[in-house]
Amino acid sequence: EGSVRTRAAVVATGTDFLPLGLPNEERFQGRGLEHAPFEAASRWRNRSVAVVGGGEPAAHQALRLAEAGARVRLFVRDAVLQAVVPLRRAVAAHPRIALCTRTAVTGLEGEGRLRALRLRGPRGTRREPVDALFVLVGQRPRLPRFERGTPGVFIAGDAAGGARQTAVAAGSGLAQAMDAAAYLGRL
Repeated sequence: EGSVRTRAAVVATGTDFLPLGLPNEERFQGRGLEHAPFEAASRWRNRSVAVVGGGEPAAHQALRLAEAGARVRLFVRDAVLQAVVPLRRAVAAHPRIALCTRTAVTGLEGEGRLRALRLRGPRGTRREPVDALFVLVGQRPRLPRFERGTPGVFIAGDAAGGARQTAVAAGSGLAQAMDAAAYLGRL
């Protein structure tokens, strides 16, 4: 709530989840449409949920939900789930996960709360009732407005892109802090 004048700043603002880009998507946010609340997986025990995404975060979310007792359908637009082999095997072998490749979520339905998905897949279009949808289709850096390459501004962690791992983000923060210190030393 205000401004600070500084000669250097390390920006480590993280990322935001990408939306599916469907009409009414914002209306269902927190009302059946979620992103990655891994810690709240047990809340979905004995319920029917869907995860949409084609990479490791979606696979991890599907496994977490299934292990907590949810019935999970994992929708992947591509022909294969893009994840390391052990993770793909775990998803394929889990009895509470149905992997649906070549399937896109094309619409969201519900009054006040998400109740169903419209899907397009190898068997045409269909409607699928769900208790929740977890959207993990990517992330984008959460950056304040400034010109890239602004002298004295150093972007670190997930905001800088690359592998989204805690250790990588911490290392990036340290490296950018050292660069900022060197920059200040040159002034």
